[in-house]
Amino acid sequence: MKREAMKLLRFQGIRDITPPGLDGHKYRVHFEVGSRDDGGFKGEASHEFDVEVSGTLQAVWNQSDADVEQSSATAATSYVMTLASEDRLDIIPPLVLNTYSAPKLPPKEPVTTPGATFPIHHPAKATSVRSGIYFLSEGISKIRDEINALTTHLWGGRVLLLSQERALFDMYKQAQSEEHFRNRVQSLAGIATDLDPELLEQQAQKAWDANSGTLILLALALERLCSRSKADEIVEVLKNLNYLRQGYPAHGDNAKRHLDAYVFFGLPYPIVDFGNAWERKSVG
Repeated sequence: MKREAMKLLRFQGIRDITPPGLDGHKYRVHFEVGSRDDGGFKGEASHEFDVEVSGTLQAVWNQSDADVEQSSATAATSYVMTLASEDRLDIIPPLVLNTYSAPKLPPKEPVTTPGATFPIHHPAKATSVRSGIYFLSEGISKIRDEINALTTHLWGGRVLLLSQERALFDMYKQAQSEEHFRNRVQSLAGIATDLDPELLEQQAQKAWDANSGTLILLALALERLCSRSKADEIVEVLKNLNYLRQGYPAHGDNAKRHLDAYVFFGLPYPIVDFGNAWERKSVG
């Protein structure tokens, strides 16, 4: 039986497509998937996707425009190699690199130059779950950046804080047990409700105290931007995240809210498959 040739990924190039006014860079990356043919490369399919790099990350990396373009190409190659190994090149989401989703130091490997080829390895299927959590984490990071960019423009400051970086790292992990699920829920709720009370005080025109928490201030601030029903809809999600988190351990005074939060997020009670429950709540 003839052995199937190993698939290869060939990097074709990266093009700067940064629009005017963007604080950072945007690139379009081109590559091919193919195989060896008489010592050469036989292309079978061409693909492209975008890479976005925040200006803050470029400053943290202390890189020139040319250097950050090369780092973006390197990160993009690792990203697409992961997708290719899992046969997920049909739709390629943009790669967003910012201070939450990218490493603290610019990537150096793999060395990426036009025409460079890389073997596509296919790991065991079990790794696909971990990859899904990776993209969840990346999505959270992107949403946080977008929200903070919007509030900086409208309110003059970042409304979402990050008091505990470990909470964001927890988003990369699976939930294989009740303890894992509890930790993931606590981390997610911590990320979503870590709000700047001083900024909200200014926008809500109400002083913060123990009885009027940051979610109440957030609702009042949002009412100045949208309808009250829309503001309540947004805050209701955050409240139920808190109820879910506060239910561990479940006490008499919060048990009902805890159980109501299960219904709100469409979770079964009691949970048997914690991994599936985490994915459902995270995606929802």
